[in-house]
Amino acid sequence: MSKHITPTQKKKALTLRAAGWTIATISDRTNISVSSLKRLFKTHSVKRGELKQSIIEEATNQLVQEASTL
Repeated sequence: MSKHITPTQKKKALTLRAAGWTIATISDRTNISVSSLKRLFKTHSVKRGELKQSIIEEATNQLVQEASTL
């Protein structure tokens, strides 16, 4: 595995984690070690699946607003 994480690798890893991917799978896809990924996610406060949760919350809020206008 590479010793330096490129900006492209970093962006891909952060996006995949926020989308709910496991660290092991992200490591395989990006060639970044598991320990480096854990540090990266901690540094950027990225949690598994948070992207999905924010999309669900946004959709729920829109539905509630639409329902209250009916």
